[in-house]
Amino acid sequence: MRLPTRRIERNTTLTVRRCLPIPGEIFVRAGQAVVPSDIVARAALPSHYTVVNIARALRQSHPDMAQVMQLRVGMDVSTGDVLAKAQGRFPVGRRVCKSPVDGVIAAIVGYRVLIETEARWAELAALVHGTVETVQHTLGVTLSTTGDAIDGACGQGEDAFGELMVIPDAAQLGGNAADIQGKIVVMRDALTPKIIRDAETAGVRGIITGSFDLAVPDMSPEPALALVATEGIGTAKMAEPFFDMLAADAGNDVALEVSGGRGRPRIVISGKESAVLPRQFTTGTLGQLSAHARVRVPQNPHLGWGKLQTDADGQFTVEFATETRIIPWQNLELLP
Repeated sequence: MRLPTRRIERNTTLTVRRCLPIPGEIFVRAGQAVVPSDIVARAALPSHYTVVNIARALRQSHPDMAQVMQLRVGMDVSTGDVLAKAQGRFPVGRRVCKSPVDGVIAAIVGYRVLIETEARWAELAALVHGTVETVQHTLGVTLSTTGDAIDGACGQGEDAFGELMVIPDAAQLGGNAADIQGKIVVMRDALTPKIIRDAETAGVRGIITGSFDLAVPDMSPEPALALVATEGIGTAKMAEPFFDMLAADAGNDVALEVSGGRGRPRIVISGKESAVLPRQFTTGTLGQLSAHARVRVPQNPHLGWGKLQTDADGQFTVEFATETRIIPWQNLELLP
């Protein structure tokens, strides 16, 4: 039998892909060394447009756009600037069409002018200490780094990086903000909306936790920091193998890959030597089942991890901390 394997890697070479949502600018070259805060690429993301109907404003059914337009595509425009002016023998009394907003003329289609009223930059930080392996023209880069990585069960927010810090309980988020500002914090307990809001106030960049409370995915406004849960949605605490590994890496730089389209979010620790000796973990997409293997049940009612004991008719006995249960192998994940 083979089980799906939670991908956990220790002291190994890792690949990190940083991809723009649309073509843009690349600021690094192959072979270049980077640190987490380096901006490796960016793209302009238009977010709002205003459509101006020139024919309606000039009260002409078929205006000659080449004649009436006073500005061209790509030109900046301010509120009140004249976009178009009706043609006539006498200058007095000619109708004009003025811009209702500040922006840039993005396009002229038929008798309509499209004004880009707000634009923002999508900037990609490297997130890790590493080297640029390849550059995809205008689309992104692939980085190579050495360190540790853990696949999470679910995530929310945007990618983030910072120093890894373990906190004993959520109360520390409100009591000692100076120490945790700009950090990625690790906590074992389930994450609630109140904890998230306290973390935002304290300036935390991200949280790695055991589980998300059921109310977290529906928060409004959405959290302004990166969130990764190792167990899923519910109340389960972080599995000890995950917590021990992250605790050993406290003080190192960590990246949370949440929005990169990987499927599972990923926690990547790079840039420093681990505080513990290297350990061999199962990697790859499948793992070979064996006696006394550590396994995880990724869903209720038996969410958590335990030790595999016996095999009987396609079912396995899993010894948890407080009980032993028979769990079909299809419902198990292999832990290192």
